[in-house]
Amino acid sequence: MKIAVILPLVAPPFVQKNALRHFSRIDGREVFLRTLEIYTPREEVSQRIVVVTPSDMEEMHDRFASHLGFQDVTVATGGSDWASCIARALEKLQPDIDTLLIHDACCPAVPYTLLDALEDALAKAPPTVAGIVPVLVNTRLTVDQYRYLFEDSRAKAVFVSTALLTTIQEAAADLPNVKQIVVVGGGPASVPRLDTLL
Repeated sequence: MKIAVILPLVAPPFVQKNALRHFSRIDGREVFLRTLEIYTPREEVSQRIVVVTPSDMEEMHDRFASHLGFQDVTVATGGSDWASCIARALEKLQPDIDTLLIHDACCPAVPYTLLDALEDALAKAPPTVAGIVPVLVNTRLTVDQYRYLFEDSRAKAVFVSTALLTTIQEAAADLPNVKQIVVVGGGPASVPRLDTLL
């Protein structure tokens, strides 16, 4: 399996457009760099693409070109919105990529166990065969923001850690498109668990 990760440096549709978050810092390092580093040690990740709006490209080049080049990160100029940034990143995909992840560059708080479980599930049932489009989301969203994501994406299933189960259940309550919530890494017996489904 060869995975490409797209990290758009533009606010997704459910975030305020004026929130310039990607150059914010956590412990002295830009948030998007911390998100990028999640995928550095992963063998299955063959390509990492950072997509920048035209207005941010000069700053990206001046401040981060050598760092990103050293890490073999592809930098693409996108449009001014989320969708056009994703479209431009798709143009940069290497031909041997068979799995694509889109990760909000401003959300480095993703448990490694969740990424491990996702990679394991993808290896056992490739998404192109299973018809799955995996989407990683920030674990610090509100119930309303999760609900918006589930409605907007027409998600059929949600894979969630035990810690977020209650929040996700509340967000998905009464949504006709969400057919299944699956817990990764344990959880109550009343909810399907990924380890028993595989």
